[in-house]
Amino acid sequence: MTTNKTCTAALDLFRRGFTPIPLRRGTKATAVKWDPWVEDLSEEKIRHHFNKYPNHELAVLLNDELLVLDADTPDAVSALHQLLKSYEITPTLSVNSARGCHVYLRRASGTYAKSDAPNKDANPAAIDIKTGRAITAFPPSTGKSIDVDEIERVSDLPEVDQVFIDAVYRHNGRDAPRPLSKQTPPATVLVPLSSSELEHKRTRIAELLAHIDPDTGYHDWLRIGIAIYVELEGAPVGFQLFDEWSAKGTKYPGTAALQDKWGKFGRYGGRRVTIATIAMLARDGGANLGALAREHNMRELLASDDLTAAVVSSSPEATQATAKNSPSVEHPLAAYSLRGGSQMMFNEMAVQVVLPGRVIVIGQLVIWYGPPNTGKTLIILWICITAIRDRTIKAKNLFYVNADDTYLGIAQKTALAEEFGFEILAPGHNGFEAAQLHSLLREIVKAGEASNTIVILDTLKKFADLMGKQGASAFGRIARVFVAAGGTLVGLAHTNKNRDDNGKLVYAGVSDFIDDSDCAYILDTVEEANDQRVVSFENLKSRGNVAQRAAFSYSIVEGLTHREILDSVSIVDQDELKNIEELTAKRAAHPKDLVDKIAELIQRGYDAKGQLVQQVAERTKYGQHRVRATIDAYTGEDPTKHRWICEKGAHGLQTYRMLPKEAPADANTSPDRDRVIHDGPRAMTDDPVDDADDPSEDLDVPY
Repeated sequence: MTTNKTCTAALDLFRRGFTPIPLRRGTKATAVKWDPWVEDLSEEKIRHHFNKYPNHELAVLLNDELLVLDADTPDAVSALHQLLKSYEITPTLSVNSARGCHVYLRRASGTYAKSDAPNKDANPAAIDIKTGRAITAFPPSTGKSIDVDEIERVSDLPEVDQVFIDAVYRHNGRDAPRPLSKQTPPATVLVPLSSSELEHKRTRIAELLAHIDPDTGYHDWLRIGIAIYVELEGAPVGFQLFDEWSAKGTKYPGTAALQDKWGKFGRYGGRRVTIATIAMLARDGGANLGALAREHNMRELLASDDLTAAVVSSSPEATQATAKNSPSVEHPLAAYSLRGGSQMMFNEMAVQVVLPGRVIVIGQLVIWYGPPNTGKTLIILWICITAIRDRTIKAKNLFYVNADDTYLGIAQKTALAEEFGFEILAPGHNGFEAAQLHSLLREIVKAGEASNTIVILDTLKKFADLMGKQGASAFGRIARVFVAAGGTLVGLAHTNKNRDDNGKLVYAGVSDFIDDSDCAYILDTVEEANDQRVVSFENLKSRGNVAQRAAFSYSIVEGLTHREILDSVSIVDQDELKNIEELTAKRAAHPKDLVDKIAELIQRGYDAKGQLVQQVAERTKYGQHRVRATIDAYTGEDPTKHRWICEKGAHGLQTYRMLPKEAPADANTSPDRDRVIHDGPRAMTDDPVDDADDPSEDLDVPY
């Protein structure tokens, strides 16, 4: 059996330890599902596939060992070469692309990295990073050729450490990613105390706390809790003391909330807080530290520079001198000031976590607006499930509230929840009703669980009156309390039926929801072609590292199952989104019926330009100027962009003939596109472009 060059390249990759995977021709969408393809991959399987489908192209399926740096602008190529040179890294496998190059590297054991595709409009020198579950096209695929190939095995690739990986992220203007972990070591190494020493300290601290109002400002209350934790080494007697003292105040949050806070004190990494802090606050509350030290044998506990000054200032003379220069009553607003508590807040708050696609940030109120059937539900579920797979979020922290679905739809999404471990709620089921949401969010905050909770509201109108300011105000108040406590709230909402004068979608309801949100997007379908729908995200408001423009693609092949549609979702590259929008504008200028009529008449023999223009204009509603423009727009030699070619004969006569079709193409099926789909966890298996007998599966309807 003759083996084609793509098959030969795939076999060569496999023998060297890579995982080759077939691509649809002219795209970056895989022609097979990833996991089944990899499960029993062999030379025989590779040879069988590529000989059966010789027009499929080739990609490498990456893993956590491989790191590919993709520079696709001149500035990025220059920056990449400079980075490699600075760290004395010489590429041993490099691929030329149409716009730049791909450099293959090997991550050192224990390093951490995530795929990243920065916005090239904002930073033309940015370098795409691909690793983990990602694909990258490989020669002899369209536009790819070998630049350097000096390896026999994957292990021959240059190994890069965390320092180099972080340098690439910093070059892109990103924070270096790290896996989430709550096991941060305490800032202070504590020497174990005996039980008698613990009781001795507990008694003395209790004496000081007797002079401090438990309803003191939040910052001071936190510092007291941290100081008790440090001095009593996080022991249960320490928590009991903190709880008993706090319970005497009107602001007492309850034992459960206090226990959660106590656990976080062990991760405090700010300036050291000790009994000296408690002593000075006790002094401010009227305690005579000198007398307490003498009476209760506290000298050994108060032996610090801070407390020496505090004890001295507790003398009657010092107190009188201080009183002359200090107000006798604290400013009414000072009790509520957060000044000095920033370090604790940062420690309590997780590092800013951005979910796949960069359209949701953990710890924010996010609202998506989009027309029905755009794919809001599909995309939000894909993002969350991908984040669970990547361990960006914990499944148990996700609560998807399905309030706008059929019984079948609820059942399908419940099956997903069972598979991936997240929770699903639906009004009218298990006693839950939409009206309970506000009180439940308050309970979550009171219990100290907000930072461990992500709530998806599908759709928002079931929980708030989008059309009224009063409803918006009520929702905004509880949402802000929840988010301020560390919670994440995402609401899906609709747009108006009519577009504005510029053809843009308009969000439904009052603007208060956007005003109160941290991040808001308008979703719109920008393309439906080759059995794929592309949905764009246009940012209306942002806080944090979110995308101003983003897009997702998913399959709309008739008959797909619910799960297969979900598996087909992919992030669309920023450059490709720009190409799609340009193509959309081109289609508007050159309608399908006009393009089809030109093609029909060329095939019927009206191939001279003047004759062709005249005949098309007579047989359609379009004038000769527009006909000429459309003929010129689709003239060329690239079958993925053009429909016909022009040949010049004697006396400058221009004649046209149709290009051979490598794939079905017309004005509405993306003849202009070189499809670029980014780093989805899975891709659809069907290849409707290449072969009628391609492998395909039973399909269902999108949602």
